[in-house]
Amino acid sequence: MKKQINIALAIMVCCAIALQTAASPTENEFEPCRQLAAKTLDRCLVDNNSHNNDVCWSDSKTAYTSCREEIFFSHVVEIRKAKKAVEQQRQESEQ
Repeated sequence: MKKQINIALAIMVCCAIALQTAASPTENEFEPCRQLAAKTLDRCLVDNNSHNNDVCWSDSKTAYTSCREEIFFSHVVEIRKAKKAVEQQRQESEQ
């Protein structure tokens, strides 16, 4: 019984650490989003001869926001996988 408690505690600690690191994207993960937004803005301004600045800014912001959402979503998927692994390990340790 004591061995099972120690195993469960070790699993919970390891998973808590894994969840903490998987939970939040790092700043450098957003660099491609910044580059995408800049390229989108540049391309739009060139294509429109700088006449639709508001549209270009909106397109750039949309590209940046979508990119950031994808990054956050990928971290949510990682968290779900980690939680599933914790649950499987917990079930295995109970058997």
